[in-house]
Amino acid sequence: MDMAYFLKVVVPALVTIVIGIVIERVLAAVTTNLGKKRGLAPSHIHLIKLTVRWLIIVVLVIVVAGIFGVGLQSIWVSIAAFLAMMVVGFFAVWSVLSNVLAALILLIWQPCRIGDKVTILPENLSGKIIDLNLLFVIMESEEGDKIIVPNNMALQRFLKVSSNK
Repeated sequence: MDMAYFLKVVVPALVTIVIGIVIERVLAAVTTNLGKKRGLAPSHIHLIKLTVRWLIIVVLVIVVAGIFGVGLQSIWVSIAAFLAMMVVGFFAVWSVLSNVLAALILLIWQPCRIGDKVTILPENLSGKIIDLNLLFVIMESEEGDKIIVPNNMALQRFLKVSSNK
């Protein structure tokens, strides 16, 4: 590697990466502070920081690839191919993805929380929520039985919620 290439390509790429890392750290600190001031749950703050981090990574990859001479058209073709594979994958695992998306909606808008007594209508499934994870809402009936409800079903049905708090 000659010195001209190093100074013209490698140094700007490294500087760009360092600037991206600094921007990500600053935005993470700002997000944490604003989230705490606004009373957001730590899980929501983490989700926002993760989204910002990934957006910065995508922009950095595109910029650094451009510095190394990869054409923007090549990058877009690669992104389009990746997105096409993602679409095919989404159809292959739709039920799992619908439960994960329903979990995110349940966590963000919180129509029910762990500890709440819930009745899912019209099935009349009743119990206390003991866990919410990416796939299921897990309830415990008054008899002590576990009732495992897929998140998308909990989101699509009417919920009667009695808070124990």
